[in-house]
Amino acid sequence: MLTTKNLAPGTRVFIREPQFLLTLRSHTGAIVRKDTYLDEYIVRLDEPAIYHHPDGTQEDLPEIRESAANLEALPPGR
Repeated sequence: MLTTKNLAPGTRVFIREPQFLLTLRSHTGAIVRKDTYLDEYIVRLDEPAIYHHPDGTQEDLPEIRESAANLEALPPGR
């Protein structure tokens, strides 16, 4: 089983649950780097997510910060 601790850049991951105010077009992406926050990673998504600003506007996000607890490492080739 693959672990989410110390995920290397390029590791393919599945995002279990989207963050509040975020709509995922794809639940998969690749690790860019470990973030400066504890157990969080920057993930480049396969398709940009839609961030819903509180004022009603929307923004496409090609990368998001995600908790390691919300990531599942995928086997190579997926």
